[in-house]
Amino acid sequence: MRVLFLQRQPCIRALKYAHGLRAALPDLHLAFAYQGATLDALYGEGDELFDEWISLGHHPEPAGPIRRAIERARPDVIHSHNLPDLLTVLAIEAAGGRVPVIHDIHDLRKLVRREAISIAVLCRCQNSIGRRKVTNARQNARMM
Repeated sequence: MRVLFLQRQPCIRALKYAHGLRAALPDLHLAFAYQGATLDALYGEGDELFDEWISLGHHPEPAGPIRRAIERARPDVIHSHNLPDLLTVLAIEAAGGRVPVIHDIHDLRKLVRREAISIAVLCRCQNSIGRRKVTNARQNARMM
């Protein structure tokens, strides 16, 4: 199985998840698409738990870099973490319903609009109604 973590700034929860996943599933392929610093830079460890690190650069709305990260990592699932919601919405758009996207809400303050929650839970964007919801969620995510 291949998992792509997605987060603007990798956090301690991602480090803990990686430790647990490596212990339980040593053959799991873990990739991390990020902006900012890596886990080693922040916590002195953690980079070694991931098979690859994919920088998204410093784009305020990194749709292209997220699409390229998905193409490169070839994930079976995308695990998006916390801030900003926009990264999750962009990942849902880029995955086009082919890859499930999980949004890990660390503090229950994000993805509060109904359209965004339905997208994060269902991860289906294949029909015109789903595309409208993605557009609405993307607009809402920018406002948060």
